[in-house]
Amino acid sequence: MPLFFFGKCPKVFNSALYAQVGPDILTSDELLLDLKSKLKLPDYFGFNWNALYDCLKDLHWVEEDAIILDHPNRLSLPSADARIYVDILNDAVAFWQREGGIELCVVFNKEDRQKILDYL
Repeated sequence: MPLFFFGKCPKVFNSALYAQVGPDILTSDELLLDLKSKLKLPDYFGFNWNALYDCLKDLHWVEEDAIILDHPNRLSLPSADARIYVDILNDAVAFWQREGGIELCVVFNKEDRQKILDYL
């Protein structure tokens, strides 16, 4: 099963938390702030990569069966940050595919396909 999708999530869920990453996000700080809000991350979220990694492998606060994390715009983070972010998402999706319990569907803009795959 693919870890990421490009364009749209092809799956249908009974209930899903839909989180669309906002446009014009240029820094990791902006991204983490946006994800805190859109993913309804807990108050103890630390606004750093390690905290995002930990939260994406916990998700105890999510009541829905799935999370759709949609990036409809091109990823505009600096390359080093984008690589870390994609790696965290890759690990989280693989974790939930192994463990079950919740489905994490990560979607990127079709135009970012090669860039995302190169980061892996």
